[in-house]
Amino acid sequence: MGKIIWYERCLADLTTVISRGVTPKYTESKENSAIVLNQRCIREGKVLFDVARLNDLDKRSITEQKALKSYDVLVNSTGVGTLGRVSQIEEVNEIITVDSHVTIVRADKNIIDPIYMGYALKAQQKYIENLGEGSTGQTELSRIRLGNEIFVRFPEELTIQEKIASILKSLDDKIELNNQMNQTLEEMAQCIFKEWFVEFNFPNEEGVPYKDNGGEMVESELGEIPKGWRIEELGKLLYIQNGYAFKSKELLDEGITKIIKIKNISKNNIAISLDGCQFISKETKLKTNDKFRISLGDILIAMTGAEVGKLGIIPDTKEEFYLNQRVGKLIEKLNGGNYFGYNFFSKREVQELLFAKAQGSAQPNISSKGLEEMVTAVPDENTLALYANKVQGIYEKIIKNLGENMTLVETRDILLPKLMSGEIRV
Repeated sequence: MGKIIWYERCLADLTTVISRGVTPKYTESKENSAIVLNQRCIREGKVLFDVARLNDLDKRSITEQKALKSYDVLVNSTGVGTLGRVSQIEEVNEIITVDSHVTIVRADKNIIDPIYMGYALKAQQKYIENLGEGSTGQTELSRIRLGNEIFVRFPEELTIQEKIASILKSLDDKIELNNQMNQTLEEMAQCIFKEWFVEFNFPNEEGVPYKDNGGEMVESELGEIPKGWRIEELGKLLYIQNGYAFKSKELLDEGITKIIKIKNISKNNIAISLDGCQFISKETKLKTNDKFRISLGDILIAMTGAEVGKLGIIPDTKEEFYLNQRVGKLIEKLNGGNYFGYNFFSKREVQELLFAKAQGSAQPNISSKGLEEMVTAVPDENTLALYANKVQGIYEKIIKNLGENMTLVETRDILLPKLMSGEIRV
């Protein structure tokens, strides 16, 4: 194989479009509308459509330039904490645009492979974040500065670019497949919870659905419940272990033992994000009570902030973690109590209730006592144990997939700079 020629050029020379999006005319109607992606849609390198809105095409048309094309790169361009985040949209088969807080970056396909360019920009996200200008809260990313100050290194031959992009994308595709599997598994677990503890069709002594087969129901303050069940506080089944209030001087940027904070609980993913963790020293670890240690399969809940009430599960990993303040850990008192609690807190109406309970102060907040005092229909211990046995395998698969994704992400992030510098040849 001959020598590979590499170039490095500024982004402006490699693109046909670097442009902010539109100022939408929002509508709730799907008739003659277009999807509008906003800053919240750009997170963790992905494009999230569940928080997108709709633009009324009768009131605001979308130009060809601002209608997204397959594999356009999207860069958040305003605000503290969001500016600089990079995502890449995949296949586009309908009218989609972005609002004016997001910049569209479109590759010149004659020079650079669009997927390759997407990975090149994701690799420079930290640098892009530092290009913002302006006062606190009003930080802006200039499209001119983005185009002129971000440089991309790439091999001359498009086929080599495509091979590099294909290697990286195959890893991301596997990660996404695992995420989809986990979503399906979680839906299965939630369906079982609903069937057993909302519809009361857990297996009776004959192994058939209790309520549908004439199981005796009795009145309670929450409506009819199976005979032998009680209306109890969740604290009967589990308790919430608060995290430890580490001092700021105890938190390090490097180390071995990681600290899990509020920011590590993602709103859009069952996984606990382990990016950007701080660490504690061996000395701090030795003097920290082991009850604050967290490990594989632990279920965590955010106690304060915008993500209050959100849950996550520690993946299958050999890394060591401790729990920081403002995050709680579900610990079962009865077999199955943690799984019951996870699915109870995950219910949409409970999430809304938790968020409402948390309001009323400068910093939204829920307490461990408040969580434990929430009431629900509590089954007998035998039924709860049967439920634990039913869903345990589901959660073991979820945790395994989360661990595999951690390995895939680590592999991708190690390969990315090496492939794009030419250190590893394809």
